Amino acid sequence: MDFVSSPESGYLKGKDGGRKSISEVRLLMSHYVLHSWDQRSAAREEIAFDSVSIAGALDKAKNIASGTKADLYENGRPVCSMELVGKTGVWLIGKPNESTED
Repeated sequence: MDFVSSPESGYLKGKDGGRKSISEVRLLMSHYVLHSWDQRSAAREEIAFDSVSIAGALDKAKNIASGTKADLYENGRPVCSMELVGKTGVWLIGKPNESTED
């Protein structure tokens, strides 16, 4: 369930109409880490965030990645590799790299 409303009331409303308290939603969330880099640079950026679903995590990762390549981890386990395709803004999602998050 993806949540679309703001938490002013202490509850979040799902797209399916269901309601969950903010504390219930936090229990459903997984911790993600995105490692992002550019092919031309050795510098890597690491961004940590929480998401209710892998779909939500991928959506967020595409928007926050600063480089042209990235690896996404869920609770320390590799989920996928990502590569920005040209200047189109489209991300190619591939198999996860075999290494685990440092």
